[in-house]
Amino acid sequence: MAGAGAAVVPESILAGNAVEWEYGMRREMQEIIPNIFLGPYACAMKKKLAYLQEHHITHIVCVRQTQEAHFVRANFPQHFTYLVVDLSDGNTESIIPHFPEVRDFLKAALAAGGKVLMHGNAGISRGGALLVSFMMEQYGLAYTDALRLIQLRRFCVSPNEGFQAQLLEYEPIYQAAAMAAQGQLQRQARPKRGIDETDYDDDGEAMEDRNPAEYPPAIELPPLPGHGAYCGPEAVARQAAEKAAKQQAAAALAAGGGGRGGAAGAAAATAGGTGRPNTAAALQAHQARQQHQAAMHARQQQQQHQAAMQAHQQQQQHAAAMQAQQQQQHAAQAQQQQQQQRAMAMHAQQQQQQHAAMQAAAGQPSFAQRAHAAAAHAAANRGGGAGNSAMDSGAGL
Repeated sequence: MAGAGAAVVPESILAGNAVEWEYGMRREMQEIIPNIFLGPYACAMKKKLAYLQEHHITHIVCVRQTQEAHFVRANFPQHFTYLVVDLSDGNTESIIPHFPEVRDFLKAALAAGGKVLMHGNAGISRGGALLVSFMMEQYGLAYTDALRLIQLRRFCVSPNEGFQAQLLEYEPIYQAAAMAAQGQLQRQARPKRGIDETDYDDDGEAMEDRNPAEYPPAIELPPLPGHGAYCGPEAVARQAAEKAAKQQAAAALAAGGGGRGGAAGAAAATAGGTGRPNTAAALQAHQARQQHQAAMHARQQQQQHQAAMQAHQQQQQHAAAMQAQQQQQHAAQAQQQQQQQRAMAMHAQQQQQQHAAMQAAAGQPSFAQRAHAAAAHAAANRGGGAGNSAMDSGAGL
């Protein structure tokens, strides 16, 4: 369903064939629609000034988060008009609040006859999602159709799951806003009736001032699709329910901060994309938002648990590796000590052999010979002493 005042999709996009995609093309920029290019930061680096000027780029949408500001930069503020969007590529990141500023920036650039490059870090998720939202509003497209048209030119575009859900939620929101704007324009263009054209009843009361609850219709008119009875008590009750639902949708949108939660409440609270609130739809949107938040919380906990388990396993592996390394070091040290002891023993043996050789060359008894002679002399002394004691004993007798 096209929105009010939506432009027509250029025939060059509808009739064009898909680009023959190659992996290396993801490092280049492609012209998605006339005068709007999508690509990675590699196309807007400092060495790419001549490249950008060759393609007549005049405006650049730089999408980055704060942690990326030191390497994803607006390098040419003196040559191009920049819009820097602070946005991280996370499933829980709220992207809907950035749609209006990007839309207005792109429209102003195109109206001035400029050409725009939209880039994040890789030109796959964030920049693609922002361009999808612009094409949805600009051409009155559904999310899937806008994404398909972009992928015909840049096949690698793939918004993350969180951005996809928000774009789906944004579809009925922008359609309802477009219908509301169209209705406002029609009301402004409709001429007011003069006093002579006012209808009066038999009592002289203006028909427009009648309370439908006090004056039920003479005949039962068929209900309008999705709107209940035309007038009467049912209409009063319906209007009260719609007012309550509208307040509830506004509260849900405010509570969600304009992001995924608030968008879901406001989108579901409009029945059939007509802009009229519906209590049951608002309740379903609230329940769906709670289920989505619970699922996201469970997923985050699971991811944190998996990360903790991986960190614990890595610590255990590191500790085991350190222990094995220490054991290897101890074994090497023990082996080195054994080698040193063997070397010292061999050195002592060599010294003894050298000393014995020197004594033999000098005609002196060696240490072993002297030890042997000393032992023989001691034995002889012990034998002589025993004989003398025996002789002394015989003489005494």
